[in-house]
Amino acid sequence: MKKFGKILILALGIAAWSDTHSQTYSLLVHDETIEDFFKQLSKNLPHEIIKMNEDILEWSEQDIYGERDTLFQLGELSKGLMEINKVHIFFSELDLKYVERQYNHLDGDHWYPEDFRRFEIIDSVGLNKIMSHSFSEKRMGKNYSYTFSIPLFSLNKEYAIVQQEFDCGFECSTYCIHIYKRLESQKSWVELTSWKCISAGAKHE
Repeated sequence: MKKFGKILILALGIAAWSDTHSQTYSLLVHDETIEDFFKQLSKNLPHEIIKMNEDILEWSEQDIYGERDTLFQLGELSKGLMEINKVHIFFSELDLKYVERQYNHLDGDHWYPEDFRRFEIIDSVGLNKIMSHSFSEKRMGKNYSYTFSIPLFSLNKEYAIVQQEFDCGFECSTYCIHIYKRLESQKSWVELTSWKCISAGAKHE
């Protein structure tokens, strides 16, 4: 009976650990680490994260390793993060091996609302509302959203690489791949550099 009790306690302990250390989006990084990243990132963005697109931006092979076909090589635009010089300033070879392992163990194509209760996770209906508002010629206000990839972290979780898109309808849209550094004392992340940036429109009110 005592043995059964110990087994039950162990099983409950494992279940509790799984609930608090689940790995929905990456087989190498806990959900809590990813959730905290976005919560803390919001503090230093030009516009705080209020609405977040449920669709996850996918990391492609070209994003990681670059364009192999010489016909389509366009300088830095066609380079993968493994080839970008400024990535190597902050990420060691061991860090990049860990980034590569994360890339090969990503899981999921959308965010779950229960994981991001601080934000409003929106679908195509929410995105259409933002687009409709942008045609009204009213101030942007809170009618914007962010779309993110799953962040790729350094070994010590001090640095993160993420694809980030800001959208407020037809008047403004920006996309970049960013490197952020964690400021432990402030529980926030600060941008260090970015590349592959694309923008449309100029209204950010």
